[in-house]
Order: sequence, then structure tokens, then C-alpha cells
Amino acid sequence: MTLLTSRSVASKCLKCSTFLAGKCAGTMASKRRMATEAVSFNRKDKKEGDISSVFTSFSGRKAEPLPERFRDLKANLTAGFEEQIQKSWDHLVEVLKVRTEEVAKKRESIIPQIQFSDIQTNNVSSASIDAVRRTGVAVIRGVVPKDTTEALLSDVRKYFSKHAFKGFPSDADQKVVYESYWSPSQVKARSHPNMLATQSWMNQFYHADADQKS
Repeated sequence: MTLLTSRSVASKCLKCSTFLAGKCAGTMASKRRMATEAVSFNRKDKKEGDISSVFTSFSGRKAEPLPERFRDLKANLTAGFEEQIQKSWDHLVEVLKVRTEEVAKKRESIIPQIQFSDIQTNNVSSASIDAVRRTGVAVIRGVVPKDTTEALLSDVRKYFSKHAFKGFPSDADQKVVYESYWSPSQVKARSHPNMLATQSWMNQFYHADADQKS
């Protein structure tokens, strides 16, 4: 039986080696409880799922609504901030109206396309940089050489043929999505120097003030 609770400990516990080692549950700092605290469920009664539940548009499965405890959780989190949230939502709706019209007009051209070679030589145009900042997305071409990607694809296909991974459709010959995340080919692709350089370049667009709390 799993009980969902919200429990905060005294600040002194966060500096205690016994607590940090998991040998002590800590001292309660607050008696405030979340709306979902009394909700429990038995994982044994829950049918084991697969990744198709996430890609309902591909699998054809009907998306199931979340349990009511999530509604209670939202109500608890937003209590006292209803007016601010409504104002924020109303503002967002107005902004989306304008941006939706822009997307409908420009279609896929709204997404900037950048050559990796320009990133390497620090020659990305200011217009492209402005477009990335505005849209928050970009298509970057030529990151990994074609012969390298083809070799990785060939290797991962051999890997999947030797190891039984869940996926969908369930027919082994027709699978398009596999529940595999750490195959050798996937690790090599993610850690390729050009991929890391691309990520580093993209990350430079995100900054936070020194006093900003996450």
C-alpha cells in the first residue's frame, strides 16, 4: 500500500548526517498537509503499461483522464492565487491568438533552420539567433555525418534484433517505437562531440537572474 503525503522536516535535519544517510525520518517542521494525503492506491492492482500509452495518437488507445486526486492537488496548490492565475491565463490567451495567426501564415517556415558548420565557425546570422530566441526551437542540419548516423542505425537494428524490447505495435516486424534508452548506439549518438557542441550552443540562450528561484 502506498500513501501519498506531503511532509517537510525541520531545517536542522537537512544538516544532520543521520538524516542524510536515511537512518532517521527527521523531525516534522509543519503540520500542513496536502489535499491528496489521504489518497492511497495499490500498485498491484495497476496493470503494467507500455510506452504506447504515451503515444495515443499512434497506438489508437484512448487517453484516460487522471484520477480525481490530481484535481484536489491542483486546488491545493492554487489556493489563494486564483486571481493572479486567471489574469495570467487571460494574458496568455491573447498572446496565443496573435502567435497562432502567425504560425498559420508562416507554417513550417516559422522554425529557423541552421547549419552546424555555421555554429562551428561562430557564423550563425543575427536573424537566425533572433528567430531561435523568439520561437524557442530550431532545426540544426549536418550535426552528425551521414555515414556515422547510418552506421549507428545499422548497429541499433542489430541490437534490437538480439534483445527483446517492449514497443509498439506489438508485432516485432512492425515496431516503430522501442522502450530502449541506453543502447550503445543511443549513447554514442547523444555523446557525439558535434551533438554536445550543438547543445552547448543552444543552452547559451537560457539565462536566469542571480536571485531567481526555480
